Amino acid sequence: VIGTLEAVSEGKIYLEEERALLVKRLAGIKEKRGEVGEAAEVLQKVAVETLGTMATEDKIEYILEQVRLFIAKGDWPRAQIYSRKIQTSSFEPKKQKREAKEGGGEKKQEQGKGNGKGASAMEVDTGTSGGAENVEMEEADGEAPRLEQLKLRYYRQMVQVHEQDDKTLEVCRCYLSMFHTPSVQRDAALFLPILRSVCWYLVLSQSEPMQVSLLEQVFNDAKIDKDDSLKRLLNDFRSELPVSWAEFQEKYAGEMGAQEVFSGEGGAAKREALRLRVIQHNILALSRYYERLTLPFFAELLDLGLEEAETQVAEMVTQGLVWAKIDQMEGTVTFTKRKEVNETLNDWSGNIGKLVDKLEKVTFLVNKEFQ
Repeated sequence: VIGTLEAVSEGKIYLEEERALLVKRLAGIKEKRGEVGEAAEVLQKVAVETLGTMATEDKIEYILEQVRLFIAKGDWPRAQIYSRKIQTSSFEPKKQKREAKEGGGEKKQEQGKGNGKGASAMEVDTGTSGGAENVEMEEADGEAPRLEQLKLRYYRQMVQVHEQDDKTLEVCRCYLSMFHTPSVQRDAALFLPILRSVCWYLVLSQSEPMQVSLLEQVFNDAKIDKDDSLKRLLNDFRSELPVSWAEFQEKYAGEMGAQEVFSGEGGAAKREALRLRVIQHNILALSRYYERLTLPFFAELLDLGLEEAETQVAEMVTQGLVWAKIDQMEGTVTFTKRKEVNETLNDWSGNIGKLVDKLEKVTFLVNKEFQ
């Protein structure tokens, strides 16, 4: 019966919302039968972002249901494509959006015309495989609690999607967005587990400008003081001193054992990734203190074998994380880039020019005093 009603209502604009709900119910029936793949295929037929009569929260919930079925089916590329239909700005309450617009100066007044409610419009990506198309979607009129629930659900799904691509920093940013949700911020029982995930995924991420910025941001957050072990963890990676992997394991053995990050099938891979991050941190620390080292002494400082120490430095150089040059004939590693003759002469010329300018200024001031 539902299938017949869905077929009859197809293409009728005045029944588009009702048809979408019928399709959702049909997908639910198929999922209960264990036909997850068919349920996902049925639900993907509706481009809910184009419906003009459906409320924004209902559209977001519908898209999240589509993403959930794709994740359950194991269709990760399509889950990522459909998740892009949701703009993260849609999770902000209407009051906050209006205040932000008023504080930002003049804004377009006619942007929201044509949505049936006179509200300002926001763009949503259709996320089709052939390229994203922007359509207008009415602004959320709902209260913050429901928007926050949808926001948390969205970021939990995005954590699963990014985990598949091993995008550790993106997973960290998803947890950080959940952490900054007002309802989570008010309850320590909610924000502490999320904050732990933020910190561990942050130290698992490779050192880059975004990672360093987030590290400082989280470390300076007042709520980090509620967990001393997390503050010590971040401080170890903020420090310019090397960190012993053996001591690190011993210090955080309890926290690592209790974290979901290091459990399950990917737990061993995460522990190995953490070990590599500690090694990379130590190499960066040594590059700040030494210009040139013998390879045996360098490997000893890293507590690694000679071959692995060379491999780790080579990988960091390839990734652009550090500048280094290994001379295997002499058995040395150099962290200071040797300047070319022209560069040295240019620097010398520039310094002489600055010195002459200062002498001229001093001469002028002395003559001015005598006059």
